[in-house]
Amino acid sequence: MGSLRPAVFAWAAFAVAASAAPLSDEARDRFQERGYHVAPGLLKDEAPALIQEMQRLMDEASAEDAADWSDGGDAPSSYSVSYQPDAATGAPIAGRIFKLQAVATRSRVMKERTILNEKLVAVAEQLLGVAADEAMDAFGTKFFPLLPAENETTSTSTSFHDDTHFFGTASDRVLSMSLYLEDTDVENGCLRVVPGSHAAYGDGVRREGRYARGTGAAAHGEWLELEADERAVDVVVPAGTPVFFDGRLIHGARHNVSPERSSFRIIAHFVPADLPMAWRGVDFGRGYADRYEVKAPALVGALTSEL
Repeated sequence: MGSLRPAVFAWAAFAVAASAAPLSDEARDRFQERGYHVAPGLLKDEAPALIQEMQRLMDEASAEDAADWSDGGDAPSSYSVSYQPDAATGAPIAGRIFKLQAVATRSRVMKERTILNEKLVAVAEQLLGVAADEAMDAFGTKFFPLLPAENETTSTSTSFHDDTHFFGTASDRVLSMSLYLEDTDVENGCLRVVPGSHAAYGDGVRREGRYARGTGAAAHGEWLELEADERAVDVVVPAGTPVFFDGRLIHGARHNVSPERSSFRIIAHFVPADLPMAWRGVDFGRGYADRYEVKAPALVGALTSEL
């Protein structure tokens, strides 16, 4: 239990739920320095309905939906289901859902209560520094259930990486968001981040050279190993908490080793509408099916009176 003490201590920081009020200068400065921002309990009221909706989608998952995001083609923008890789072989474990990709294309409830939710959008808009006359989009929605451990099989979502690697951009204007629908700590698979690693990204060339295809339980993607000066910290959160982070920030997730608790989470990414992004033949622009305008540009200038 000694390893769980930091997580228990961390709960004290989340006693008061966040609001969609303007972020303080201090909060914005911390985000710029650390590369991530936690909004404790911001969507706690929405969490129960979202859990129910995600469970419905898992119950309805079919073999026809099975696909791998890394297959390329249309797979990244269309709804698909993938299954947990076996730790020994890397092969999918039948029936053990690992991820629902492009989940907003299948669920209006998810879309309306997360990426179109004005509380969530307001925080994203401030952290991304979107101007009044700029439009902002959300894209790349996905759901990871991190099911309870069973027969020595644990669950996870990702190993260490930065999101810009998968979007083909070195831009500092990609804001990722992970919404935790259940209380999440070190036992059931909390987020891990390397504070400040976004600032060390540079042009991304050296970072890109560190990626390698994963094996075993990490066979679903390509990841990087942390270097000696990269120290990851655990982000322990209560249900309904979104964590926002710079797309260049190195992050990953712990395995869920709890035999009793899951850790449902929904992921999305926010960008200015005019940011070009493409990766290995996939264009993430406005023709991408799993992309949505969440903030329209405001009208600039005043209307003149008719004489």
